[in-house]
Amino acid sequence: MEFSFDRELKQLEREWKALCIMEKPRGESRCICITGGRGTGKTKMAREYVRSHASAVYFSFRDMGSALALQEFGKTFFPDNEHPRNWEDAARGFIAARRGRHTLLIIDDIDFFEAGWEFRRAFLPAVQQIPYIEIALIQKGYYRDDDEVFVGCRPISEYAKLLPGWSKQDIVRIFAFTGGVTAVACEVDAALSLEENLEKLLEYDSAFSRFLPAWLGKYFRSPESYYPILSSIANGRHRLSRIARDVGFPNNKCGKYLDALQAAGLVEARKAPEDKQAAYYLANSYIAAWCRYIYGQCSLQIFAPARLLKNVIPDLDAGLCIPALKECCLRYIEGAMDEYGEPRAREVKNNICFLWKGGSSIVLDYTVTKIFGTLVCVFPHTLDQRFKKEDLQHIYAAARKFSGSSDVEIAVFSVERFSDWCVHESSLNYNLHLVSAMHLKY
Repeated sequence: MEFSFDRELKQLEREWKALCIMEKPRGESRCICITGGRGTGKTKMAREYVRSHASAVYFSFRDMGSALALQEFGKTFFPDNEHPRNWEDAARGFIAARRGRHTLLIIDDIDFFEAGWEFRRAFLPAVQQIPYIEIALIQKGYYRDDDEVFVGCRPISEYAKLLPGWSKQDIVRIFAFTGGVTAVACEVDAALSLEENLEKLLEYDSAFSRFLPAWLGKYFRSPESYYPILSSIANGRHRLSRIARDVGFPNNKCGKYLDALQAAGLVEARKAPEDKQAAYYLANSYIAAWCRYIYGQCSLQIFAPARLLKNVIPDLDAGLCIPALKECCLRYIEGAMDEYGEPRAREVKNNICFLWKGGSSIVLDYTVTKIFGTLVCVFPHTLDQRFKKEDLQHIYAAARKFSGSSDVEIAVFSVERFSDWCVHESSLNYNLHLVSAMHLKY
């Protein structure tokens, strides 16, 4: 499955043009940072950019020592000259080789280059003094910033475009299983069924099976110590004390491991204003899938793959897909609030349940009390849940009861299409937002 990086490519083009026409004070950095989590396609996006722009060049430090990197840099950019003796010499040679031509030099894998500090100290300042040369650094990063090009995991909306013959539920399932990580999702075949794709992904030599161990091995000397913590979080334990009790580590030791996992981009810590301690969540649903279905069951991959697949399918929706879908909805809400400049929330509450006569109930999954009003969100609790007139009326009543006012914004998310009555109602009520999961771009 081939994903598109059109948005990121256009953003990189804008950033480069802005640098070319911008006159920065002497000594100020002229760098573009290309950031994103591991396996999201930063390198692939950069290579696509270089293929379509003759004035852009690319160099990677992957698996190189200092001496080899200097040698390969010389071969790549000025093969007719002597090999550079140091990075100051490499900078002079690179400037001479470009001969005044406007150039964007994209540098990859600098975070894992043993002499990265030497490169940054010697090469970057020298080259950045030249007005026709700009630098783009591809480096690890897990946040968005206006001054960088962020390459994130692929959203559900892109899966929907690339899998046109699939049901909506199966698209959500394969999205949750691969987490939008391009290095894993590249093995998904649109011509096969969901079950056939899962069988292929669960093989012991697949990208799905090998990507997380390679990720841990890149950051830790003894990655086997971290698997139990990741597995504990994947199975619903989010507080430090519960994780430590589950894996058998003291709290202080478990806390240090969690800090290291955060630095590696595998775990996120979230803390609500009213909470004293942070809660820990896996950064991606792919990590949860690996921990739930591969960790501790590696022997089944070789000796009983059919049994492994049989264990996965019953757990897929409730154990993996619904939590992953909820995370997508939360990212959508946060992105929408940032885009429209909403004031900071005063209070956030989750999972508020209302019971009605006759045994029916409604859960307000996420509520935000803002300075100028209240936002109430309802997420799908099953992949085939379809909201109808009665459901929406119950949501109206619960929202009014929670906020104490009829003027409350309501966002309802669903995988299935909404009923005609709900669609008509949303056209009349500007405070009602019906969001299809297939259109989520976060």
